[in-house]
Amino acid sequence: MARSWVARTTVAGSVTVTGVILLFGNPWLTEALIDHDPFGRHRTIEELLASVRYAKWAVPGIEHFASTKLALVFDLRTILIIGLTVLLLWIAGRSLKLRPRGGGLVLVVWSVVILAAAAAALLTSPLLRATVPRGAYMLTVPGHLGVPPWTYFAMRQVGYAAAWALLVGWLPGLVAALVTHGHDSQWQAPGRPGHGRQAPGWQQAPGWQPPGWPASVWPAPAWAIRRWTARVVWMGVTTVGELILLLGNPWLTERLATAGVTNDGTRSFLAPWMLLDAVRLPSWEVPGVGAHPTLQGIAARYVQVVLILLAVGAALFLFGRSMRIPPRAPALLIAVWGTVAVALAVAALVASPLLALDLGGRPAGLVLFGLRQAYAGALYGVLVGWLPALLAVIVAGRPLNRSLLPSSAHAAAPHPVGYRVG
Repeated sequence: MARSWVARTTVAGSVTVTGVILLFGNPWLTEALIDHDPFGRHRTIEELLASVRYAKWAVPGIEHFASTKLALVFDLRTILIIGLTVLLLWIAGRSLKLRPRGGGLVLVVWSVVILAAAAAALLTSPLLRATVPRGAYMLTVPGHLGVPPWTYFAMRQVGYAAAWALLVGWLPGLVAALVTHGHDSQWQAPGRPGHGRQAPGWQQAPGWQPPGWPASVWPAPAWAIRRWTARVVWMGVTTVGELILLLGNPWLTERLATAGVTNDGTRSFLAPWMLLDAVRLPSWEVPGVGAHPTLQGIAARYVQVVLILLAVGAALFLFGRSMRIPPRAPALLIAVWGTVAVALAVAALVASPLLALDLGGRPAGLVLFGLRQAYAGALYGVLVGWLPALLAVIVAGRPLNRSLLPSSAHAAAPHPVGYRVG
């Protein structure tokens, strides 16, 4: 059946997400961890468990919530995560046209989970802020005065959601890839069942489609995939690099370090600079400016920037080469957005030992520091990843005309090949 892999991916991904929530977000596990504290001083394990328990569900009388309204808000957030995952998986699957090869489907599903969790956190943050009692840990930020405004509170909630999706999102992607393996669901030519794949060594003539096959699902020639992938990688890497140059410059970092500081050393949420604090994770520095005047600190920051650009390029290249036909705009937007978030988190995790040593961190705390750096990278990707994704949709969606064809294909084409790569 045509497009059966889309239904399989949607069901497998959403069921896996639901299973993870039922397993780690159940109130009995939460109550046991709070009452017995089985891990003692193992802060890394505690932080991991706290992150995977972000999407929780409540049962009256089991877990001690401040109010019934707060439990309902948590349940609503969990329902939204599952519902948005189903919706985005279906949209992305229908826009992909053909099932990606290799790890491409894992990246797409992982991206969907990240964006679904972030959107659910953003939508429920006003209700959560209005329901949480004053003085609760959700409404207090160490070193800051007053209750955080909705924008800052929502940004923190999106960060928690991105951390949860970063830790568990690969599992639905892996399950979906295993379930749909071999179910490519290419359209079959009428009267020729079983001929949906290209024979080994077969090459498609430019501008030709077999009779009875819709052009929208016919696998693209290799040159089109290569050029389309190059466009996506170029836009992703250059856009992220320009954002780092703009938002991570040392003069802005130095200004943020003193923004909103009162006479007693605390900081006020009224400073508009606070909103920029979350979108400047990768920073670069020059001697004499910024918080890291030493050469070791400057080198650590530049290594982090290089790792981020390499990770973004490698992840987008993996995604692009897994495509057999360039996807439509919705799937491309979702996949690039989430892939950038995953790449930034991985790069931040890899670069964390250098940053921790420069900041005076002890080897025993490197794992926890790296975990928090990965969370910050995922949040940064969610907040700014839409821009390289949007530019990739615009640039990679242009048609490839005769002038972009290889010379052999150009000579063989009797008329302009209007093959569209987006």
